[in-house]
Amino acid sequence: MNNLFEKVWQNRRIIFLVVIIFLLGMTIRAHLMRYDGNYLFEPDAYYHARITEQLVKYGEVLNPDPFSYYQLGGATPMNLSFYWIVSSIIYLLISFGGAYSKDLLLWSIKFLPCIYGALISVSMYFLAKEVFNNKKVGLIAAFLTAVTPAFVYRTMAGAQGDNSLGFLWMVIGFYFFVKAMKTHSLHKKDIINALLAGLFFGIMAFSWQMSLLIPMIAIPYFIFALAFIAYNSHKESLTKSEVTFFSVKFFIIMIFYTIISYAVKRDWITDMLNWLGGAISISPEMTGIILIAAALGSFIVAYFVSQMNHEMKKLFFTLAIIGLYAGFAFMAFLFFTEPDLFYRNGGREAVTSMVGEESVGNSFFGTKYNALIVFPWVGLLLLPVGLYFFNKKDSHSQIIFWFWTIITLFMAWYKLKFTFVFGLGIVTGAAITAYLILETLKHFNLEKGLEAKASLVCLFFIIALGVGASGIFVPDYTPHANSSPNWISTMNWIKINTPQDAKLFNWWNEGHMISFITGRKVSSDNRNFAMRANQGFAEFVIETDTDKAYNVVAKEFGADYIIISSDMFYSMVSFEYYYANKVVPEKGAKYSEAPTRLMGCSDLNTIISCEGNNIPKEQYDSFSKTWKSLPDEFYNGEKPLFFYADNSQLVVLNQAINNTNLAKVWLNSEETSKYYEEVYATPSIKIFKVLK
Repeated sequence: MNNLFEKVWQNRRIIFLVVIIFLLGMTIRAHLMRYDGNYLFEPDAYYHARITEQLVKYGEVLNPDPFSYYQLGGATPMNLSFYWIVSSIIYLLISFGGAYSKDLLLWSIKFLPCIYGALISVSMYFLAKEVFNNKKVGLIAAFLTAVTPAFVYRTMAGAQGDNSLGFLWMVIGFYFFVKAMKTHSLHKKDIINALLAGLFFGIMAFSWQMSLLIPMIAIPYFIFALAFIAYNSHKESLTKSEVTFFSVKFFIIMIFYTIISYAVKRDWITDMLNWLGGAISISPEMTGIILIAAALGSFIVAYFVSQMNHEMKKLFFTLAIIGLYAGFAFMAFLFFTEPDLFYRNGGREAVTSMVGEESVGNSFFGTKYNALIVFPWVGLLLLPVGLYFFNKKDSHSQIIFWFWTIITLFMAWYKLKFTFVFGLGIVTGAAITAYLILETLKHFNLEKGLEAKASLVCLFFIIALGVGASGIFVPDYTPHANSSPNWISTMNWIKINTPQDAKLFNWWNEGHMISFITGRKVSSDNRNFAMRANQGFAEFVIETDTDKAYNVVAKEFGADYIIISSDMFYSMVSFEYYYANKVVPEKGAKYSEAPTRLMGCSDLNTIISCEGNNIPKEQYDSFSKTWKSLPDEFYNGEKPLFFYADNSQLVVLNQAINNTNLAKVWLNSEETSKYYEEVYATPSIKIFKVLK
């Protein structure tokens, strides 16, 4: 015990700084706790909250899922997640076994990502310190994890908690991975560290499907690190070779990870091969053969090289360094020649590619990373040469951060949804850069000179810009319900005024939120579990035959209520694509022939002001409040425009949109009023009861 206290006292400054970083990371992420109502930031977070609720109330995940896709008898839930189990246990602990409270569950689900994100910051200190054998680099990595905007964004209050919890296990897993792989032995302690690495990797697989990032980093690391092991090892028999020890430990880690991963129904092998094969246009089978051949070939070559003289070892080592640069050059080549790698050759015809997070990500780098984007490029360029000049016996562990950086950069460059994953890639790149600066200063005995001060000032300046970016970036985001207050009143109305077993006909992007908050059944949600659910709603919106649209709602889906929003008038092209089940540009051209606008209006006695357009009150009152077939004026003298005074707003529709079922239902046309009764209305959301 005395030794423990002595060790704590010796490291008191580091412990103090790590605690400060933890509190900083948690405080930045807790920003969204200030919003009332405990509404969550991301739609998928509501789904996880709902499944957690099932575990708390029933002790199991209900299958089929009774609150979504009622027209199909419910949906099959996602594979059981460790995140749900942890969330339900934490709720039970903080509720002290009291009666179930949805508000308390929502509060805990909202706050937990802040804790996980802050813990990841602390874990990155230990990982970076272990990789570089440098506490200063560890502190820099921890600090940047706490403040990097793109990473904070997906680990802040109300975010999708399985992401942040999953990354926590991944970072801890790599900590034990490094401890196991850095040694040049195969002792009991090494095997324990290898098993712990595999265990935490498996827990990540049980928490979040992004666990495929683990083998994507670990496998290329293994292939290239063997060159460093061979270069620094002595001539030994196969059973006593450091190359063999290194390979056995890696094998133990990956086998244990794979056993756990498949036990929890996470097929990382198929997922990884499909992703890699899709990126470079090679079949998954061939991708697997190439990886196996590369790993096996690297082991064989590394062993034989370890038996050779120093000159041959150095040649092999140099070729590995050149190989890292070749990988970087290949990535840069793709960046310059393939602007949309994953959707070339007509891939953007898939309707799922229209979802915002599927778009190319590099155009958002300035917003998400600010000046911090400098670090990964510098780290990727300089680490290989740094490994060459500052080679140490355990330097190969630094390659983990190199591959972590380059792989997540590649992912984020081509897909917006992976910019969060690259958030930690920014940190690994920064850790590499900081290490190389400190090592260079130390190597040339410049730690206290002018050069050292200039280098450290530049490093501090870039980091400070990152902190400033976080302070600007985070407040720009609000929970969806709070950013659209009408949704809050709408969901409250649904809870009070509809039967408990009511079936709602809705668009997918509010499905998770509606089903969890209201406890009512929805026809679709953010999982996009069934294409027909989206296609059927799109058909209801764009159809011009009101009888046909009614049959979809009442007969095919059997809905009791329809939820529609005014922003759908701006999304007609998307609905056309969903109905066709593919992106067909010519399909939506008719909707843009003349402008469509919805403008909020204020009554100024004799004038009605509609977003800067002042309309005489007499003229405004003359606009129809229900659907009509005769236009009010013609755009450019030829394209019909229809004006409506609807619920404190001016609705201007062109001919194509005015003819849709959406317009007729929203504006209570004579032909749709026999099918639907408007029971709730705000300027942006309306609910109609389906008459049967």
